[in-house]
Amino acid sequence: MSTAKTLDNRVYNHYRLVLKNLRGGRASTRKQRARVLTSERYHLPISQVKQVVRDFDEKNGVTHEHPVSYLRQLEADKLVSEAQAEYDANPVPCHCGSTELVRARLNPFEVEIHEQLVVMVTCYMCYRDAEYDI
Repeated sequence: MSTAKTLDNRVYNHYRLVLKNLRGGRASTRKQRARVLTSERYHLPISQVKQVVRDFDEKNGVTHEHPVSYLRQLEADKLVSEAQAEYDANPVPCHCGSTELVRARLNPFEVEIHEQLVVMVTCYMCYRDAEYDI
């Protein structure tokens, strides 16, 4: 086995060990701290440690998938921003006639009761009324 491969293996194993032993805080902060400690120990640039970790994670089948709730939130944010852009291009008053605080929002009743992402364009008071319907 070449020295580069054994060094890469040691770097990856050290990174995983440090990552496993770090507690608390956000995952991104722990990962960065593990990269820094590994970088300092082996006198390597952090970019090289990142590349080694990426390669070994891929080889070992380590995946970093987002939770379903996060993916659903991204989808909801996209729907609301598209509806808001549409509204900004052609603003209209709320169905109650108010023009204050009108914007695109997720319908809380549809989200909570039917688990569907339905966007509505309303004023804040009508939005609050929809929340009370739950």
